[in-house]
Amino acid sequence: MNTVTIAGLNYDKIRGTGLANRCLNVEGKSGDSIKVSNGEKMTEMCIEPLDVKVFEDGKFVNSNVTTRETFSLTDIDGPLSIVNGKINFKERDGIDFAATTTQVSSGERYPFLFTVKDLVAQANGDTFKEGTKFGGAFKVPSYRTEDFIDPKGRGKGRGYDQTQGL
Repeated sequence: MNTVTIAGLNYDKIRGTGLANRCLNVEGKSGDSIKVSNGEKMTEMCIEPLDVKVFEDGKFVNSNVTTRETFSLTDIDGPLSIVNGKINFKERDGIDFAATTTQVSSGERYPFLFTVKDLVAQANGDTFKEGTKFGGAFKVPSYRTEDFIDPKGRGKGRGYDQTQGL
């Protein structure tokens, strides 16, 4: 029987740890790079929120993701191209949004929709290498947001009015 491993761990060592939800790191030697050509496709991209800040009381404060096991965006894929000397990526498929909740040190929780739906991203040059900045515009879907229920049970579709409470 074959054993599937992640970073040298087998199923029994991963079960219940939350590691199965984590994106794998791309590792290589310093100076490694991936040259992109027109017509190529990025496949199985995984994105997870590692550092989430919340704007509270006029400043950005650190928070912790409290959503369990469902906050990674996985199997994202789409075409790559080189336009005007820049890498371009257009998200076409995958798990591209996740209803997520984060908590600040005071205990207040904030729901948000972690998404890369319809992402159109760019990076300078024609090569992915260590330190490449890759980002762009995306769409925050309107679906699920009205009925999104955070851990406190709040959601417009459930009759919650933030100014009045339940």
